[in-house]
Amino acid sequence: MIFFSTTKPKNGTFNLILSRTLNKYYAIARENSGSTTDASQGVITNNRLLDTNGTAIGTLSGDQLTGTFQDGGNFTVTITGRRTN
Repeated sequence: MIFFSTTKPKNGTFNLILSRTLNKYYAIARENSGSTTDASQGVITNNRLLDTNGTAIGTLSGDQLTGTFQDGGNFTVTITGRRTN
């Protein structure tokens, strides 16, 4: 499971499907206690997840994912997670 937090503050989780073979990812995020979801997709280059604008949102290291980026409201979003079975 992957968790996120922001400087807004908001917290939540998201599901991430990634393919190292295709070098692509797709994610769906939802705030804690929320019902609205946000989707994101992009490519994986040199173990970095890049959104459709080419902005790095996270780095893969083995089964771990970490990252920090600015969202559309200019808030800092921090993500942490690991592969689950």
